[in-house]
Amino acid sequence: PERAQAALAAVEQYSDRGSPMRRAAVLAASGRIDEVDGRWTQARDYYQQARVLRESAGAHAWVVATDLRLLRLSVRESPKSDRLRVRLEGLEAEFTRIGENGDAISAALSAAEAALAAGNADAADAILDRMQTLVQSRGNRLQQHQAAWIAASLTKGDERDERLLRLAAACEEDGFRGIALLARAGRETAGTPAHRERVDELES
Repeated sequence: PERAQAALAAVEQYSDRGSPMRRAAVLAASGRIDEVDGRWTQARDYYQQARVLRESAGAHAWVVATDLRLLRLSVRESPKSDRLRVRLEGLEAEFTRIGENGDAISAALSAAEAALAAGNADAADAILDRMQTLVQSRGNRLQQHQAAWIAASLTKGDERDERLLRLAAACEEDGFRGIALLARAGRETAGTPAHRERVDELES
């Protein structure tokens, strides 16, 4: 994220002179940096601004891509409705239809997140199961961490805390602080005192 921020700063000074789509790209990139770093509110603001510009330019595919990012944030900010999963699965189908495989993977993983957050573990597990091979073979590092977070969250017993702890550390090392925050939050809200004792041993 630090290198990305430096690169973005280098082009931001020229963004106001460019086309609306170029300005939208800079805004979306800013939102992406904030999302990866776990700053959901700031990321949403950037994405919303980018969406307005892309919609004004009639760039439907880019509008849909921005909608994916906004829905992904909605899952993490207010994760109580299974309707988000349905909407994200619809986006997955749309991205698959137009051949945008990377966005299709992101939409599917976010749909699994939404199902998990809504308490529908079976749906989350089913989505993850059908996407696992594709994520490992064609997904980027962030998507692989996201899939690992969902898989760890679905795990039961002592193993769950241990997997979430290791994942948080790996995400921090790779610079994906947003997933690290989710992993830590999942670990802190689950587990018996025995789980907590085992986690303390791992952290020491």
